[in-house]
Order: sequence, then C-alpha cells, then structure tokens
Amino acid sequence: MHSLSLGAFWSMTKKANEVNLAHASQRISENVLLPPKSMRQICIIATGSDGRKEKGHASLVEPIVIHTGKLHGKIAPITLSLDHVRLWKNDPLMMRYGVEIKDLDSKDSVFSYAYNDPLRVFPQRILEGAVLFGNPELLEQARVKIIFELCGSEGPRIRDRVSSLRRTYKRDMLTGRQVWKKMEITNFDLEAGEAYYFDDKESGAMVRSFKNGPLRFVQNAVARAIVKLAGSNVLGKEMLIAELPSPTVEKIEFFRDFGLSGIPAAQLDEVTDCYLHFLRLYHESELGHKVGLTTTWFDAPAAKERINALGEILSEGIMK
Repeated sequence: MHSLSLGAFWSMTKKANEVNLAHASQRISENVLLPPKSMRQICIIATGSDGRKEKGHASLVEPIVIHTGKLHGKIAPITLSLDHVRLWKNDPLMMRYGVEIKDLDSKDSVFSYAYNDPLRVFPQRILEGAVLFGNPELLEQARVKIIFELCGSEGPRIRDRVSSLRRTYKRDMLTGRQVWKKMEITNFDLEAGEAYYFDDKESGAMVRSFKNGPLRFVQNAVARAIVKLAGSNVLGKEMLIAELPSPTVEKIEFFRDFGLSGIPAAQLDEVTDCYLHFLRLYHESELGHKVGLTTTWFDAPAAKERINALGEILSEGIMK
C-alpha cells in the first residue's frame, strides 16, 4: 500500500523536479560563459520528463539548444561546455547524436523533428520544454514554429507519424512487452505482478518498467490530441496550443476544462489517475534499480484494471 495519495505524489514529484531544474540551470550557468549580446541569441531547454516535471530517480536531463542565426557557427564551443556539466552522461541519445540544436533562422530545420530526422516526429519535445539557460523568448519563438508546422504543409505528415505510434504503444501496454531491434523484451509481467528495470549489456536493450507501456501510450494520446487540434477548424486553436501546460496530467486537464477532447470529464480524470499510478510505479522501479534491484512488484489486478480503462477511454474522441 502507498501512504501518499496520487495527488500528493504528483505535487511532490512536480516540486522536486522544479528544484532539480533550478540546480541544472545553475550548473549550466557556471559552465557556459557568454557575453550579454550572445545570451540574447540562445536558449537551452530541458525536454522529456524534465520538461513535463515527471522526472524520477534515474532519468537524465535531455537538453536542446535553441539559437538564432547570429550564433550560427559558434554553437560547437557551447555544446563542449555543456559536456562538462555531465547532466546527461552516458545517455545513448546524447552519445549517438550529441546535444540537439535548433536554429530559429534555418529554413531547413523542422522543429517537430527530433534532430531534424523526419522519422523521429515529436513536436511535444519543444512544446514541453523548460528553460534552463539563456533567453526564454526563444523558446516561445520555437513553440510558434511548431504551431506553424502543425497547422501548415508539414501538418498531415506530422499527424500521420504521431498517430502511427498508437498501435505500438497500445500493444506494449497490453502485453508488457516491446519489440526492440527485432527482439522482444519484457518490461513488466501482468500475471506475476513484476516490473523490470535494467540495461542488458549483451543486447544493448534498455528494459524500463512501465515507461514503454501505459506512460508512452498516454503521452502519445495527448500528442495525438494536440496534432488533431492543430488540423481542426477550432477557432483560436493556435492560441490554445500555445497555452498548453507542459506536464502530461495538466495537459489532460486543459483539454477537459476547454471541452476539447470529446471524452467525458470523469473519464479524463480517470486517465489522469491511471497515468499517475503508473508514473509512481515507474519511479519505484527506477529507485529499485538505483539500489541494485532489477525487479519491483506491483498489484497485478489493479494494474490490469487501469490498463484496460486506458485502452477503452482513449479509443474515443480527439485522443483516439
């Protein structure tokens, strides 16, 4: 049994993340030294679980550097300075691609694409960003670019790609297993009531408990809702997208309060409850991994009930 309510868990998680972001911001400020004019031309943000304020015990900061054309050709020394911060040491994405860089003045850069890769379509990475360093106005400009992409000629492609992930995430949620490099790995077992968290050194697979099941399924449902809203005839949709909060549960509440989802409010509240339930279980797996455990245990019947509820509720309305 958990002593904290889900509401109290979320409040504590959000506050802890705000403290962690402030710490990361301070460390970057100590390592990235720029003249005042250059400071106006750059913004370093945290995305992913940091931006959503959902980060647990083991997650690493995933930064994005947003800059204007005036700093073009001068970014490499800044990313080298970021390496000294070591907030994302050993992160596979960082090791493979380096720090992601977005040039606001580049005509070739699509901000909805991670690392400008059309196969990695995640517009929410910018929309969920939290400022760590530099000029916050550049993040707002980046969000405007995302909105123009969603509502413009790139919109159908972005919507198709985001929607195509739904079936994968739903399968992973219902089975507890995912396919990784043609190999099936088990993240959690709904019969045994076991969740797994470890790195398989032989295959390179990262087994991550409930992350690649219910959490990704709900996050993708929210992303689908955003891109569908962008493609709709809703009056003032650009302003609505610009005003979206970063945390997943607060975005769900936003769609509920503005009546945009096509799903009854009580059912959306149930989605929020389920999401926080699995977020807490995921954090427990992370904490267990930190102290040397590869397995943590959960109430299997309760998890099954919540997974089934998510599958049913999110098969309707704008989040379908």
